[in-house]
Amino acid sequence: MWDYLFFDLDGTISDPGPGICSSVVYALEKGGYTAKESDAYQSWIGPPLIPSFMAELGVSEEEALRLIDLYREYFSDRGIYQNSIYPGIPALLRELKAAGRTLLIVTGKPTEFAVRIVEYFGVADCFTKVCGIPMDNEAMTKEETLQGALDGLGRPELSRCLMIGDRHHDMEAAHACGMESAFVLYGYGSEQEALDCGAEYTVPTVAALRALLLS
Repeated sequence: MWDYLFFDLDGTISDPGPGICSSVVYALEKGGYTAKESDAYQSWIGPPLIPSFMAELGVSEEEALRLIDLYREYFSDRGIYQNSIYPGIPALLRELKAAGRTLLIVTGKPTEFAVRIVEYFGVADCFTKVCGIPMDNEAMTKEETLQGALDGLGRPELSRCLMIGDRHHDMEAAHACGMESAFVLYGYGSEQEALDCGAEYTVPTVAALRALLLS
């Protein structure tokens, strides 16, 4: 059905919760703020970090960027590996590749981090390209990243493309680019979020995702 599959990373390929939340706590504390327990920051997984810091603290974009630099101090060394790939995902990726599908990562993470993560989990060879954001452009949107991925493929027919993710940002980017979307419920989004953002497909498990993609 779809020849080109665009996968979000966090909450779709792997569960980065412990690393992201610990990195947020580190940034806040080192930045001079009082941090909550790390689990309180699970809603930060997926959305861009600049608005999250600004909304949480009521600070300027400039201050949020300073905190992102602190966040990356922890994440680049420790947080990046406080992460686990979802059971069944490696096998699914290899099955899709063997079936002739073209797989890409499209993430709001810096490309450098995303590449290190898929290499760490031993699935880098499944992806034609890993598309993230530049280290110096934290404000780059998921839509812009997805458009860049499409450009890199020579703009394939959009009816042959599917975006797969676990948050509304993924679905909104897909729709803005003119493609369908699949919302996975084993990540950090909710069924209500999937309904609200108009995902064409909602899948509760990795097994259900496999059935959708290989039917």
